[in-house]
Amino acid sequence: MKGLLAATVFSVVYLYGQTALDHLQQADAFLARKDYASSANEYRNTINTTLNFDLQIRAHLGLTRIFETTGQRERALTEMHQIERLQSEASARRSLPVGVYRAGEDATQPEPIESEQPGYTPEALLAELEGTVLITAIIGIDGTSSAAQISRAIGLGLDEKALEALAAWRFRPGTSGGKPVPVMAIIPVEFRIAPKTSRWHLTGVTFHLAQGVERPHILSPKFPEGPGVSAREAMEEGSLLRAIRREAMAVVLFDIDESGVPVHLAIESASAEVWAPEALAVVRGWRFQPGMKEDQPVSVPCTFTLTWGGLKLAAN
Repeated sequence: MKGLLAATVFSVVYLYGQTALDHLQQADAFLARKDYASSANEYRNTINTTLNFDLQIRAHLGLTRIFETTGQRERALTEMHQIERLQSEASARRSLPVGVYRAGEDATQPEPIESEQPGYTPEALLAELEGTVLITAIIGIDGTSSAAQISRAIGLGLDEKALEALAAWRFRPGTSGGKPVPVMAIIPVEFRIAPKTSRWHLTGVTFHLAQGVERPHILSPKFPEGPGVSAREAMEEGSLLRAIRREAMAVVLFDIDESGVPVHLAIESASAEVWAPEALAVVRGWRFQPGMKEDQPVSVPCTFTLTWGGLKLAAN
């Protein structure tokens, strides 16, 4: 028992002590050894621990190679679209409009002084989707936002709700040399449901849609009550994570078949191996309205990000 606890403490400290570059370098090393599961896990850790465009693009490129090598074409295409989005956003930030400054580099970060709580879509509320949408926007000297774009999405219509809410926010503008200036900044918009009876949280949903396919819809989500873990090792690590105020995370890949049932479940990445079977057990109980193409149900690949713990919503 003591040995297991000590090893778990080490793994937790090691995980959260690493930088995004550490994760990226480890991912590249795992990929070179054709350890695709470990490599994908480290690429995801890279993405989740940095807002640096170059590091994120390199991580998505690595995931693209993994999915192409393992025959997961739809997921490879999704990663390529993420790369295109990041490249476009990076280009936009490098070529800022005349007179616009960058938050944290050329000017101070604007601060919200009037922030309207974003609304929920019915499906996101049903699924208890929580998390932080990140929006890149220009905050003017009058405290209003413009040119807003999603930098990190969580899905089920909440990204659009975040944009709607931000339009009504007012900010204390950023400054340069003590004077208010227009600033390009990353603004976090948080979504949270409380109280919850389960320590499991759905924090991201992506449907990988082929051309002409209408996405599936969540009909019957199923979160386990209370801690929601069965394995002794997961219970022990859960206790440690609660003590140090950290969360566990798992990214689950699966297909929603023509009957709306999740099939071909697999773990893309997890903060520790003990959480993989626990996360898979959560998703197996969900039911969906299947995706449709030309009025016929079709199978659709999907990615769920699940978090276990207290759910900190601060942006990385």
